[in-house]
Amino acid sequence: MIGVRTLRLWMALILMTAMSLLFASTAAAQSNAAVVVLTVDEAVERAVRENLNLRREALTLAQQEREADSAWNRFYPSIDATGTLSRQNNPPPTSSDPWSASAGVSSSLTLSAPMMQEGQRTANRYAQGLLTYERAEQTLRRDVQKAFFSLLVRERNIELKRENVETARIRFERSMVEYESGRVSRFSMLSNQVAYERQIPELTNLEDAYREALAGFALLLGYPRGTVVRPAGDIAVSIPTLDSEALIARFVVGRPDVRQAELQRAADQLARAVEQNRLAPSLTMSYSVTQSNQAPFTAPWFDGEDRWNLGGQLQFQVRVPLSPHLPSSSSRVTRANQDVEIEKRTIALSQVIAAAETEIEQLVRRIQRGVATLDVVRLNEALARTAVELAEVEFDRGLIDSLELRNAQLSLEQTQIDVLEEEFRIASALIDLEFALNARF
Repeated sequence: MIGVRTLRLWMALILMTAMSLLFASTAAAQSNAAVVVLTVDEAVERAVRENLNLRREALTLAQQEREADSAWNRFYPSIDATGTLSRQNNPPPTSSDPWSASAGVSSSLTLSAPMMQEGQRTANRYAQGLLTYERAEQTLRRDVQKAFFSLLVRERNIELKRENVETARIRFERSMVEYESGRVSRFSMLSNQVAYERQIPELTNLEDAYREALAGFALLLGYPRGTVVRPAGDIAVSIPTLDSEALIARFVVGRPDVRQAELQRAADQLARAVEQNRLAPSLTMSYSVTQSNQAPFTAPWFDGEDRWNLGGQLQFQVRVPLSPHLPSSSSRVTRANQDVEIEKRTIALSQVIAAAETEIEQLVRRIQRGVATLDVVRLNEALARTAVELAEVEFDRGLIDSLELRNAQLSLEQTQIDVLEEEFRIASALIDLEFALNARF
């Protein structure tokens, strides 16, 4: 009977070992893919250069810049060349040729007050495009840095989980031997087996999530599908002296979202000025030159006689709009609605500033709280290191076994993970603060 139990236990162990080999083969297959090792600065530079979303924003900005550079071309006069060949349906009896030909050139230019504001509106749109691109680049830098440090934490967590799985496996194998010899109960042996088997899918989930994060990180950096990007380095936290009130007073006005809200309000004010200036008179200047031939097919064109009649005119026209001045006209309603929109933009600007001040204050508080927590977890790490040193001494004296020593070592590694995760939270908050301030520390 004992032999049957032993056979079943060993078969279970072989099955779990096969699963571990399967996971290892998956990792080996991934290792055959193209692997790129980058530091955080190299990753940010690569993303700014190759990220597809940022390149799309750059193309949009180039269009807006082209429009801004050519905004003055609205003062070009329109120039048209015309050529006409016509035939009369009922020509007069005295006419020997029912056809007539004419050619001419005409030019016109209309000057009005709204044309001035249109140039300013084009410049305003370009300024908003610059801010949009700037914000997109800052967002990309923030996301790359946070993803990079997150991958470092994931790697360390997987390493610790693998060590925990190995420790659980050793504990399970030892309990099987002790169960066969009658030193532990079957319940203890099965408990160790469950503890071991439960950690295998947990490790697999961690590794799958890590591979997905690597794929997303490679896509963020603009690498082709299948490229594996490995982060190189560690989380270095350098915490400057932070005063939320001083930061708010210095940096809030320079935030892109605040400047964007100001530009949007300025755009509405320009639109209001354009609508107001539509009430002003406009001047149209035109000039045309035409030549016509009333017998293009019955007589030579160039026989010494002047068969082409020269015509044309120079015209100046002043237009004074009257309908926009009428009560309840569409123009009057439009101006009233634009006044409301400007007031709404002013309120929105106040809301953006208030939200920015609150965000900066909360981030500074989060960093300060993280620093205090970091001191505690570092103290725990020091205590765990002391515990490992004492465990090594007791192990050398034979007072504890290797499993207890290994548990102490794992506790130290867990406190190191706690320190790493807290450093990541502080680094992430610092990155968010730089993003919120539109500044670098």
